[in-house]
Amino acid sequence: MTKLIQATRRHPRRWGVLLVFGAIALVLGSSLLSTGDVTAQPDGPQQGQPPPSDITPASVTPFQTFSTNTDLGTRVVVSTHGNVIEFNSPNTAGADYEHIGVGAVYEGYSVCYTPIGGTRITAYDNASQESGWGAATTLTGPVRVNRSTSDGRLQLNQTFTFNGQGKSLTIKMVLKNTSGARLDDIRLRRLVDFDVDSGGDNQWAFYQNWHSSTVRDSVSAWNGWYEAALADYKEGHGMTLRHLTPPMASLTPRYYGPGSHYTTINNFSDMTSCFPPPSNAPPSYGDLTESLVHVIGSLNAGASKTITIQYLRD
Repeated sequence: MTKLIQATRRHPRRWGVLLVFGAIALVLGSSLLSTGDVTAQPDGPQQGQPPPSDITPASVTPFQTFSTNTDLGTRVVVSTHGNVIEFNSPNTAGADYEHIGVGAVYEGYSVCYTPIGGTRITAYDNASQESGWGAATTLTGPVRVNRSTSDGRLQLNQTFTFNGQGKSLTIKMVLKNTSGARLDDIRLRRLVDFDVDSGGDNQWAFYQNWHSSTVRDSVSAWNGWYEAALADYKEGHGMTLRHLTPPMASLTPRYYGPGSHYTTINNFSDMTSCFPPPSNAPPSYGDLTESLVHVIGSLNAGASKTITIQYLRD
């Protein structure tokens, strides 16, 4: 509701048009990409959009901005806690669209695990909500954000690599057992609230997108808009969150055991757990969230698991 109020206040005429004429899907694809011209520099408040007042400031404090002028420009901002708080692409005068950093920002990670003889523990940080994590350490060359759970049992190290020509951000997540004993039932979830074309000077989508996913590897949001009165089709953009490595442990369609991963499309009722239901439904329309869930299983003391995912503007 907050997002809808913000949208109607900013552009009441566009909001009315959207309600009357609706939206239709635009099929967008993704492909493996090559490197492009990239600049990355430590960020300051003046380079990022001001965080909304209802968000914990530490979770959306800009740490690193990646940018390129290629193909009308792309700018991506990572927070000091390892959240992707902006994905602005295209990013140029007359073509300025933000896809994540709109209204209340939701992007981040949840980790669940069970100590031997104990009960399940959950640590999460989705930029708007955070619990169960200690202080973060930021490094450059490459760009990294490292932090441990507040009980010291697990360490999450994230490395961020930007591809300017490909309009993508790759995140290598290394989860290490630092507890001194085996941990069981480990899951790692990456969650995002795509609001494609809903921010920036040329925004028009008002948080409403089409959403679809494969069973395992990718989940996307996109939009297109047909204005019947003008016989005009407005082409939108698309965003994809996809799994890169490692390959899943089983090709069984409904296998969600250790070594597997799956996609989800959810409303805002489950933003922190590692157990959202898998998405195997036709494309849906609205203001929804997307995630990848990785079922790691057990890690012995000192063992680690590396998972690589990617954000891609189609």
